[in-house]
Amino acid sequence: LEGREAELVAGLGLGNTFTVVADHVTWDAMGERIAHALQSLGPVKTVLLDHPHADMANVAVLIEKLKGAEGVVAVGS
Repeated sequence: LEGREAELVAGLGLGNTFTVVADHVTWDAMGERIAHALQSLGPVKTVLLDHPHADMANVAVLIEKLKGAEGVVAVGS
């Protein structure tokens, strides 16, 4: 998919501004590349999570950080 990130996301109709969510490892592996590619579609904000874990405390933190986001693209699992 390298080189087609913006094309793939544009087809989803997520909006005109984007937030890329990743942890530090996935940011280095692929997140930075995706955020850069999405800039061709509109403004891009980044949310880097220190120690992501699927629990309600992390959900609450993420909800707060995503306020105002139109399109959210998660990098990683």
